[in-house]
Amino acid sequence: MPPPSRSSTPRPPRPRAPGGGGGAPPPHRTAAELRQVAREVLLPPGRLLLVDLSGMRFCDSSGLTALLALRNQALAAHAGFALAAVPDKTARILRMTGLDQVFDMFADVREACARRNGGDRHGTVPGRRPGPA
Repeated sequence: MPPPSRSSTPRPPRPRAPGGGGGAPPPHRTAAELRQVAREVLLPPGRLLLVDLSGMRFCDSSGLTALLALRNQALAAHAGFALAAVPDKTARILRMTGLDQVFDMFADVREACARRNGGDRHGTVPGRRPGPA
């Protein structure tokens, strides 16, 4: 008997960040991996670094620190930074720590891309002041 065949259902293409380049990077499992990527990212001025958290299951203080480091790196490069699809538990932690006032957050990548057109060069929502956290 032949092995069962695997059928794959095509997935719609993932939206790219505004002005995006070669698609989304692979997901990272730990804060250490995220910090390593942060050291390697070259972000041109005026671009938006959009972090899609839709697949994240857990975020501790190391993860928050890594996200803050990415944000600060983006702002130092005169680029924007935002989070998309923040899980409920993580959003709660961000509210409790006041980081919801630091990070620009969007319901999903599509909303971030649509709103980016109305934001400033930092990718922020009009009326929000970017700055180091």
